[in-house]
Parts: sequence; structure tokens; C-alpha cells
Amino acid sequence: MPLYKLTQTNEDWIQELDSANLTIGKDLQFVRGINPKINPEHQELADQKWAMMVEESKGRLFDGALAHSNKTTSKAGIIQVHLAKTTYKDHHVTTYDKGFENDQLINSNRPIRHERTDSRINHIVVANPQNFCSAYAIAIFLTTKDNKIFYAIRSSNTDDHKDQLSMPSGGRMSGDPHQFVDDVTTNNDLIYKHIKGTLKSEFPQLKELEKRVADETIKSTGIIRYARLPDLTHTFQAHIDANFNELEQTLIKGKYQGAGFVENNSDGIIKLLKKTSQFPGTISPTFILKSQDYSIDPKYHVNGLMEV
Repeated sequence: MPLYKLTQTNEDWIQELDSANLTIGKDLQFVRGINPKINPEHQELADQKWAMMVEESKGRLFDGALAHSNKTTSKAGIIQVHLAKTTYKDHHVTTYDKGFENDQLINSNRPIRHERTDSRINHIVVANPQNFCSAYAIAIFLTTKDNKIFYAIRSSNTDDHKDQLSMPSGGRMSGDPHQFVDDVTTNNDLIYKHIKGTLKSEFPQLKELEKRVADETIKSTGIIRYARLPDLTHTFQAHIDANFNELEQTLIKGKYQGAGFVENNSDGIIKLLKKTSQFPGTISPTFILKSQDYSIDPKYHVNGLMEV
């Protein structure tokens, strides 16, 4: 499958990994990476930026754990995703441009470019990886018992992407991103637990959710790098033994204001592709990367989408 990038939009992204047809724990593995750490000479600026961000948020922004990945490699035919740990503070001060004159934290990361190192890998190259504390999150292409593809509608009071469409997703996984890193790099099969944990956080009232998502339906489809921050989204597919109405009724309140669906067929995929501009760039790849499974070339339906 080709690697894609979305350009000339407000939600640009570039694909770093095609993991379709790879098997988790066999030819797709999670390994421990190196934790990024802000260079000492930039720490004072980092503290200043963070204090300003916290003040501007009026108490809504606080430090906490995040997962991180800046490297995907190929070794003896095995794709390895390198996972590490960072924090909200280090993430925000090294990825958000807050208008500081000659912001050394941002400038030290630039330029960011990609090198094609494998037929499946488009490797990111960062000028100063220690000062690049991007986040790793998960997004899930979810099909239902009544043969729908589920999507949600974000609330108007979220921090970002207000009122946009979304898919089940998040950067907290089962609740603790650092525990997630420890778990899946120690035992790759624990990714199934954390995919289900991500879904549980999206549908907290759905009874016996973990039993209603079979491990064999969970597959990795790819990794993309969001251009604006730039953070990383690992896209997965999963099937849940629940119908759309059950999911809509148990969807977490506050984060979402509602839900929708398309039929799980080629016509449904085309409908999603035509809605691409209504999704954040961290989320739209969930269905764009799946489109070829439905014999659909997404380039014909998404403006600005091209092969890398």
C-alpha cells in the first residue's frame, strides 16, 4: 500500500508507517525508546512558557504523563515502534508556538523532515530530538455488530477541534500513558488491553466492553504525524459486539455531544472520505488508511491527499 500525506489544508499530516498486514508481536513490535528531555540551556525558557500557558488556561491546563514516539525502524524484516515517556509540560513547550520572539525551543527542532527508509516507513528526522517532546496517541476505526462504522461529534467546550467529527481515540490509553509504555514494550500483546481501555474511556457505561471486543479484530493500520504540533497518531481497527444505538447511548459526556455512522461498505467509506475536512488531521487517517480495503482510492475523494 502507498504511504500518504495530506497537504494544503489546516489539518495536514504525513504517514510514517504502513502497518496493514503486519501482525502485532511478530513483524510489528513495540520496543523501548529514549525519553526526550529538554536541554538544560532551554529549561528557563521552558518554565516561562509553561507558566504563561497555565495562566492563560485559567486552571484547565496541568502537567501529567504522556506517551512519546519519535522512531519507527525496520530490522530483519521486523518493524519496531519505539515508545518512550514525556509530560504535558515538555510536550506543550516544545510543540506549541506561543509567539515568543526567537523561541529557541521551537527553533531547535527545526527543520523537521522525513526520509523514506523502507517500503513501509517514512522516517522522521528532527534537528534536536531531545527538545522534541511530541505526543503518541491512538485512534480507532470501529465497526459495530449492526455493520456500521462509528464516529463521534466533539463537544463545543473541548480544548481543541470543537464541534468536529472524531473517532474513538485518546492519548491516555487505559488511563496512565507511562504504564502503557511499560506494558506494551514488555509484552506486545498488552496492546489489546490498552485498545480496549481506550474504548472503555470513550464508552464508560457500556457493560462488559472488554469481552465484546475480540483480540483478533484489533489490528494496526498505520502511524501518521500531524503537521501542526506535530504529534503522532497510531491508527488501529477494531470490531465491537454492540450496535450503534448502544454506543451512542454510552458515549462519554462532555468530550462529545453526539454520534453518527455510515454503513460498513464502500459507499460508507466514500461518505467518510467526503467528510475529511470535518475531522481533525489526527483522526481522518483512521478511515483514509482503511479505504483500500474497500477497493477505494482515497486520492479521488480527498482534496490535498497524495502519495509520499
